[in-house]
Amino acid sequence: MATNNAINANSTTPLPIVDGGTGVTSVTISPTATAFAGWDANKNLSANNLIDAYATTATAAGTTTLTVSSAYQQFFTGSTTQTVQMPVTSTLVLGQSWLIVNNSTGAVTITSSGGNTITVMAAGTQAVVTCILTSGTTAASWNSSYTATVVGVVAISAQTFSAAGTSTYTPSAGTIFCDVYVTGSGGGGGGAAGGSAPQAGAGGGGGSGSTSILYGVAVATISGATVTVGAAGAGGTAGNNNGSNGNTSSVGAVVTANGGSGGSGSISTTAACSTRLGGAGGTAGSGGSINITGGGGGMAVANGVSTILCSGNGGSSFWGGGVVGVNTSATGTAGTVYGSGGAGAGATTSNTAGGAGAVGLVIIIEYKS
Repeated sequence: MATNNAINANSTTPLPIVDGGTGVTSVTISPTATAFAGWDANKNLSANNLIDAYATTATAAGTTTLTVSSAYQQFFTGSTTQTVQMPVTSTLVLGQSWLIVNNSTGAVTITSSGGNTITVMAAGTQAVVTCILTSGTTAASWNSSYTATVVGVVAISAQTFSAAGTSTYTPSAGTIFCDVYVTGSGGGGGGAAGGSAPQAGAGGGGGSGSTSILYGVAVATISGATVTVGAAGAGGTAGNNNGSNGNTSSVGAVVTANGGSGGSGSISTTAACSTRLGGAGGTAGSGGSINITGGGGGMAVANGVSTILCSGNGGSSFWGGGVVGVNTSATGTAGTVYGSGGAGAGATTSNTAGGAGAVGLVIIIEYKS
């Protein structure tokens, strides 16, 4: 049988491309038109442009499941939500990633193959999601680099919640991400019991609420969340009665901050020195980029021999100092700065009440496109 081309095993002439060869005798490491590319000595590959595959999905409140063969660029359009489930990590190699762009007006939630949330994307944002473990089905197998696709933030506003109770957070138009500040309320100062002169009593100050701060959260994560502002802890009623504890403030289950403890009440003493402890500051909350413990209330001191007393100061919160205690028979001063504690009472011949703590606070700073 005749053949058009004979292959000589000893030949050094490259096989032409039309016959299944490369037509070249060496690796091309600089971009050259119509040539086969090769890696250089450092395993780098050069090109004028690498064109990634592209896919577009209209959001429909459904789930888009990616696989190892899915296009790198995943764009989402439309006016509702969508879930993007990442591939099973055991089918991938470390460093394999996808660019997910949310051009819809609804939230796009990225989950692991096990259904665990990796990132919730607001409208007008994008994320590069990279496989960092080729085992497991949780969010721990992935890294998400989440940014806004807009040119920049063009407006900033804030919503402040300073009245005790609950309400719903409704984002301002155009909000893409937020900083969230949450402070629990302050504890009340302790009351004090009076007695026969020269007896004296002094209550301890209330502790302040803790503060949690969450930076750069996607607005979709907290949109529609219940905002709770903790009511102030009441001061101890007139007599030897402890102040009430402060209360927790929160934004949904995303960020919480705990209230401060109430100060100790005081008996009327005949001793040369009697002390009463202030309430502890609120324990660190949860969900914040930083979670700050509240300041403790001041200790009270009374001298029942010479009728000298000094009640405990209210604990300082993240927002400022607590009120100063009293040095005479008087009701403790109520906390005035958000989340601060109330001062303890002072008493000589009559019972007095401690000062109430201050209400909690929630501030949501909005960054808009």
